[in-house]
Amino acid sequence: MAYVNTLDCVVTSTQNVPHVKLLEKVTIIDGESFALPPRYAPVRILGQGSFGVVCSAKDSETNEMVAIKKLKNLFIQSPKEDKQAQRVQQLRALRELNILKFCNHPNVIGLRDIILPEDTSFEDIYIVMECMAGDLRVVLNNKRKNIDNYHCRHFVHKVIQGLSYLHSANVLHRDVKPSNILLDATCNVKICDMGMAREVDPTGTRLSTNYVQSRYYRAPELLLDYPKITTASDMWAVGCVFAEILLRRPLFVGTSPVNQIEQIVSLLGTPDKSDIFGVKEGVEYITKMIPYTKGRGLKAILPRSSDVTIDLLSKLLHFNPNKRITAMEALQHPYFKDIYEPSNSNMSPVPFHLDERPIYNTNAIKNKILEVIRKHHKIIPETEPEKKTLDVPNVDFSGRRRSLSEVVKINFRDFFDEDTQPANESEIIKPTLKRSRSKCKLCKELRPESTYEGLVLEVFE
Repeated sequence: MAYVNTLDCVVTSTQNVPHVKLLEKVTIIDGESFALPPRYAPVRILGQGSFGVVCSAKDSETNEMVAIKKLKNLFIQSPKEDKQAQRVQQLRALRELNILKFCNHPNVIGLRDIILPEDTSFEDIYIVMECMAGDLRVVLNNKRKNIDNYHCRHFVHKVIQGLSYLHSANVLHRDVKPSNILLDATCNVKICDMGMAREVDPTGTRLSTNYVQSRYYRAPELLLDYPKITTASDMWAVGCVFAEILLRRPLFVGTSPVNQIEQIVSLLGTPDKSDIFGVKEGVEYITKMIPYTKGRGLKAILPRSSDVTIDLLSKLLHFNPNKRITAMEALQHPYFKDIYEPSNSNMSPVPFHLDERPIYNTNAIKNKILEVIRKHHKIIPETEPEKKTLDVPNVDFSGRRRSLSEVVKINFRDFFDEDTQPANESEIIKPTLKRSRSKCKLCKELRPESTYEGLVLEVFE
């Protein structure tokens, strides 16, 4: 039984948040502290890792159970040698918050709340999400529980639906595995843990972190350090999970990346050289060091599975990421013919995007995270004020200074009040602007943009 100890601490918010008295409850469960608003009462630990811990909690306002993920020690002072690893975790936290706020799909875990820090000195972040009864790993480990064909198809279908939504939003999950597939008593299925998720790089370059998915579910191109990564790596992981449901054990259990590749080749056969995506050394290892084999084949380890089941598995586990079946294609596979319904609900209406270019250091990341939390609590607007521009055609202001007294032919009639309309659309612009600037509906100032060909009127309302 979990040991629970609760301490009440009155905290007054001080910096950059509304100045209100907050009663913060610090609850200790199995040695892990949770500093939460009084509406949340932690119950027990659900799971934990090096940088985070998840507990279940009772929400007194909704009378529902929720899951609270604590991203711990994100902004604690750390030794210089640990700074880089800490910054990676900070960036992951920023991405996770943004992706959770963005996502809205029944097969992707839903965000309920982000706990607002008392001030800018916070070290931990608390994310409140839907609470599910368990995960697929627990079900698979319970050998007394039989998973029939109907439930197998249902689980895989829902996971692919969730990935179809994420992929349409240009989001890679990068850590699809049984423990990140949540279930409840009514067989609802939700993909969780966006800690490794990233936006698809439009240039196709490999994402910076070396850790991508647990080894058992890692695609060949990742094992071979291929410099480009796509949504196909998630689909390989789905294939591994699918096979694990059927086998009730992991499909490939390599002891190292090299051994993982050897096990893949042993089962699926030596791929054609054109289907191997990886660094030169990796390609040569497969073609020269591993003896050629046709492989045992999926049917050999799944003799009772139907041909249509084996066909979908083989398409998910294609060695070539460019030939691997996509999420949308998989949903239309004959394996799902009895449950597939064409719908736009598996497509994100807009792509996800997080501009990470201006984020250079810990303070910048912290400010970005605080901005996300404030927007969630509507302390600041969700969007920036709209920027309106008007281009003056055929006037090049790039590369050198120009005087506004130059003769420019332009129709400003739509942007001035009636009593200040220019008499002639082709008259010299300087006197008109000087006379009418204060009454212009569109702008407060007129200035050339050195990087833009044309005159730009700008205003922030």
